[in-house]
Amino acid sequence: EMAAYKEALEKFLRRLTLRSPLTRAEQDAIRALPGEEVRTAAHRDIVRPGHRMTSCCLVVEGLVGRFDQLANGHRQTTALHIPGDFCDLPSLAVPETGWGIQSLTDSVVRMVPHAA
Repeated sequence: EMAAYKEALEKFLRRLTLRSPLTRAEQDAIRALPGEEVRTAAHRDIVRPGHRMTSCCLVVEGLVGRFDQLANGHRQTTALHIPGDFCDLPSLAVPETGWGIQSLTDSVVRMVPHAA
């Protein structure tokens, strides 16, 4: 599944370079990001609210949703993510999540370490 991961990184890069010019070295650094593959069935949590993150989730396959947990226990979907989207880049600055991430379909994500 490395080819699908590389394709997801390319999709991310294409979207990023529409708004931000990147040097060849910066683009190559993004292409070289490591990531551990996580496969999930539909309707499974990938990240639970309040979890301390050490990595960001890049969607490789499927549809993933970011959600807030409401006081009454219900969830409110606040964003939908498709292949090439990093679901939780804010966790780089604030590692303790106030949100959760759930697979809405069978999905594959890559957990890219913050350190990378």
